[in-house]
Amino acid sequence: MPPNSVEPSAIGPCLLAWAGAFLGLSALGLLIFLLTDGKDFSSPAIILIGFTPSLAALAIASLWFGVRGIRSLLRPIGKWKVGWQWYALVLLGPLVLMFLAHIISSPLGIAQPQPWVVIPALGSTLGPLIAGSLGEEIGWRGFAQPLLQKRYSMFWASIIIGILWSTWHLWPILAPNGPVHITPPDVVQTYVRLISTAVIYGWIYNKTGGSLLLVMLAHAGHNIADDILPPAAEGTALIMAFLYLVAAIAVVLTIRAQIFSRPKENGPRTEASKVQQRSVTEPTP
Repeated sequence: MPPNSVEPSAIGPCLLAWAGAFLGLSALGLLIFLLTDGKDFSSPAIILIGFTPSLAALAIASLWFGVRGIRSLLRPIGKWKVGWQWYALVLLGPLVLMFLAHIISSPLGIAQPQPWVVIPALGSTLGPLIAGSLGEEIGWRGFAQPLLQKRYSMFWASIIIGILWSTWHLWPILAPNGPVHITPPDVVQTYVRLISTAVIYGWIYNKTGGSLLLVMLAHAGHNIADDILPPAAEGTALIMAFLYLVAAIAVVLTIRAQIFSRPKENGPRTEASKVQQRSVTEPTP
């Protein structure tokens, strides 16, 4: 999606169209899930739900800009020339946080997994990795983040995405017996972790010049860490969520002058959008 070719007056309609498509596809997936089994979380309906943020972004980019819109939306995935430290951060950072969550929860009497480290089966890991990276990030950070940052600061754009992201992640509460399996601590940790993560991912996206690849790897890094060091109790997951909150606060305190700055009237906020502004002319119908 070329954000700088969207007229300011069209930003709201464009985002609303994406949100409508995203919520509509999610509702369709949930309906199919409920009408079929309502229990099998490996069904095609779950795959549809998992890909709705990105599918909606691709659909709206295509309708708004044609083939050029899709190319522009996917181009940041190929932005890999960033410092090695970013790769280390996004791939190892979640593993460190998960390890710390287990270390902290142990003296608190929270049940620990046996064994701590698990080598997950490839089949059970590959699906969530693909869905989390490709299925979500093209929509969250590839589409919504740059458009929201044309109106809001990096921080508030990330908070908006984080709230929507968290609420969407709680859709299983609508499934049969959902309220039984999703407890109040689950809801708390989901909102705390994902809103905090949205701030961190927004920071990564902007500091790497709009590299969607790095954000996708960060998302995959969390899923891998969750598979290798799975929390045995909801207490560990809650601690993990607050560790993400601490990391997000550290980001905010470190670059608060940048993260709270309002977007310039006629200027892009990321290096990626600068490139797009030079290369994108009028949108195709």
